[in-house]
Amino acid sequence: MNNKEIACAYYTAMGQKNVAAMAQYLDKNVQLVGPLGTRSGKEAVLEAVEKHLSFFHMLVINVVVAEHEHVMLTIDMDFPAPVHTLQTAVHLTLHNELITNIELFFDASKFGTHTE
Repeated sequence: MNNKEIACAYYTAMGQKNVAAMAQYLDKNVQLVGPLGTRSGKEAVLEAVEKHLSFFHMLVINVVVAEHEHVMLTIDMDFPAPVHTLQTAVHLTLHNELITNIELFFDASKFGTHTE
């Protein structure tokens, strides 16, 4: 699998709410950085993601661009009101066919969270 395929497989598994499938693509020292906080380590990242899986109804991968170890995705996630569609950008860094860094970009104010 190339890095683009790995990124798509990870987010496809997320859309299917399949944590076990997601886990196989994460490095043991993966970092997750986003508007709602930072997590370090595979177990911590999976725990954070798993908490949010029940909230969205659907995940659609719109655009995927890959260059060497970097992959950028734009994703729409369908949530119940009042959030509805959450447009998200994701920057992944991969090493040895595993995701080592996940940077999420979205409007956290839709969740009633204020960031500075």
